[in-house]
Parts: sequence; structure tokens; C-alpha cells
Amino acid sequence: MPISKQIRVRRGYTKLSRHDFWLVLRRLYEGLLKNPHFLKPPVDLGLFKTKIDKYSAAITATMGGAKIAFSQRDSLREDLTKMLLELAGYVEAESYNDPAIFATSGLEALPSAHIPHQPLDRPRIPKIDHGAVSGELLVWMPPSLRKIIKYDLRHAPVDADGVPTGEWTERIVTSSQGPVSIKNLKPGTVYAFQIRALGKLGHTDWSDSVTKMCT
Repeated sequence: MPISKQIRVRRGYTKLSRHDFWLVLRRLYEGLLKNPHFLKPPVDLGLFKTKIDKYSAAITATMGGAKIAFSQRDSLREDLTKMLLELAGYVEAESYNDPAIFATSGLEALPSAHIPHQPLDRPRIPKIDHGAVSGELLVWMPPSLRKIIKYDLRHAPVDADGVPTGEWTERIVTSSQGPVSIKNLKPGTVYAFQIRALGKLGHTDWSDSVTKMCT
């Protein structure tokens, strides 16, 4: 019987944008939290979550030009990278070369000829915020993984029960670098947003709706 290739975590974290790095951290934290397959992580998950939140806050603070925030952001990224690498090694060891177990961690594996293509997980929108002008909303996308060819993003106005009151408007998104700006929306109206991903085996289902009132 041939020996299957060991599952390895895709790394290259230093090349990720700040937002994509934050998303990898969040997915890993959520994947490991109360996960029966990974009961004794080498990093305290409470501390891990605290540093993730501080890193996110530091990124926001740098947008305002606060000099101390740049130092805090870079220091936190260095600390979080060390924690991430330690957790990645732990996930590799505790997955016992089982793709199903590995997938629950939230990390992405290096491609292997011994592991067939798997259907993509249904994506989710991590964040929506107000834009710089009235009638604009900013939609953040999940990390643009290599196995994802593109995302479809759609939005529609909804009523108080979250039921669309108009047609969905769709657009194609090929990069997760920075938020997607949706303009010319009606102030005072609540909009629902959904995304789906396209991979080698086709489209995923549409994600759950995330709603936001436009100002």
C-alpha cells in the first residue's frame, strides 16, 4: 500500500496583507476553540484572541496616522506570527494525516496529489462598514485562497424581517486586497449582502446574509 503524503499547512504568512493575516488568525482561533480534535493547543487561546483583537485595533489606529500604533501593529504581528507557526505545527501533528480533521482547524493545507479536490466551504463575509461618503458601504472579503478562482458578491435592500424588497445586484470580485466599495446606495435603507466562491468543482452555495444600514 502506498504511503500517503503528510498534510502540511500552507504558510507564507509574511506575504499576506494585514487584513488577510488577521483573517487567517480569526479562522484558526474559531477553528480551534472547543474543537474536540485539538484539545491541548500549545498556545493559550484566550491570549491568542486578545492579541488578535489588539492587532485589529492597531491596524485601525494606523489609518489615523498615530505613530505609536505602527509600532504596536508590527510588534503584535511578530508575536502573532510566532503563535501562528506554533499552532500550525500542532495542527499538522494532531490531524494524523486526516484531511477531514485538518479542515476543522481553519487552516489551509498545501496541495497534494494524494488528496483529491474537495468542495469549497460556503464562505462568509467577515465585515461590512460605512464608506467615506453617504450612500457607500465597504464589504470585506475572505482571504483569496489559491483554490478559489473568484467570488460573486451580491446585495439587495431588505425589510425589517431581512426579506429582499428588490432585485439582487451582483458583481465579480477577484481579489481580497482591501474592502469592496458599493456606492449609490439609498441612505436609511438596510441592505443584505451575500457571497459565493468559485473553485475547481464549481460554485459554493450563497453565504448567509450580512445586513447593514446605509447612511
